Amino acid sequence: MSKLSRFLFFKWLRLFTYIFIAMFFIGCLGDFISFALKDKISTSDMFWNLFLKTSIVIEKVLPICCLFSSMFLFVNLKNHSELTALLSSSFNKRRIAHVLFLGGLITFSIQLLNRGYYETYLYDLSLTGSQKSSFKFKKKISKDGTIWFKGKDYFGSFLFFDETKNVVVKPTLYLTNKNIVEKVIQGESATIDESNTWSFKNVEIFNQLSTPSFPQSEKLETYNTSLDRSISDFKKYQAGIYSLGLISLRQFIGKLRDAGVNVRTYFVLYYEKIASSLACLLFTLFPIFTIHQVGKRNSSLSGGLFITLLFTLSFWFVSGALISIGNNYMINPLISVFSLHIIMALFCLYHYFKLEKLQ
Repeated sequence: MSKLSRFLFFKWLRLFTYIFIAMFFIGCLGDFISFALKDKISTSDMFWNLFLKTSIVIEKVLPICCLFSSMFLFVNLKNHSELTALLSSSFNKRRIAHVLFLGGLITFSIQLLNRGYYETYLYDLSLTGSQKSSFKFKKKISKDGTIWFKGKDYFGSFLFFDETKNVVVKPTLYLTNKNIVEKVIQGESATIDESNTWSFKNVEIFNQLSTPSFPQSEKLETYNTSLDRSISDFKKYQAGIYSLGLISLRQFIGKLRDAGVNVRTYFVLYYEKIASSLACLLFTLFPIFTIHQVGKRNSSLSGGLFITLLFTLSFWFVSGALISIGNNYMINPLISVFSLHIIMALFCLYHYFKLEKLQ
């Protein structure tokens, strides 16, 4: 990287840092005021809730910080006549785009870590904090994607809970006595009714596991049993999926698809994490079309900046609508999540190739 490229990059990075700090605290300020107005909330709980919301704030402000950093970089350079001086030297417009691309890669990585791992870490913390006083909500998601739960005299696992049909997919129950497993019930699925009765289908039961004799097994088409687990409990267990990291989430989706579960919603969730990271890169590059105006008579960046802001607001509104459509209608999740990003990427590529070629 040449000295001029380093100069531009660190100038952009400095602007990005200032803008991010300012917008992050503004984003937290709204939550702080909201919590402060609530009754019966301690100071420690208020700051704990603010900490749990930091990932959401970062997710929202990071793309806007990328856009503003690139915009203000051009404004700052032009106001100090530095942009004209750079273009008058051997430094051309495409090299400016290369510097922005490097900055965009950094913000892409930050957002990917935030959405893929930091967000899930905070979500798991929020579940742990809200459920630590309740024994019956103890749960854990294993590395293979199965969700484990524990009760007073049993524990079990399942792959997925269908909230629309109240069906547990791939359930396994381990019934214990004095912490010794006495009986195991494995089924293809189990339906839970309002009285907390489990109706297993295609079940295999293993008995006498705590005795010296060889365990006895039997296969049944149906089997009913009752547990102190309600439908709402399993909805909370199922919410634990949102605590999976990016790679673990993709593996979990694959297991659900192999089990015949409709995974549209979870694919949208997975793709949206990547798309929000890609948006940081694209928002960093988007203002490059304003470089065309530099050096022209009566040129002004203000018109380009206005178009940039207008397009950005439209981008978020349309993107949210497409994601909602992808969740609820028969549109491929890839198309619903990435269609606008592809259009924006093509726009940036078009204006990049319109810039003067490297000498």
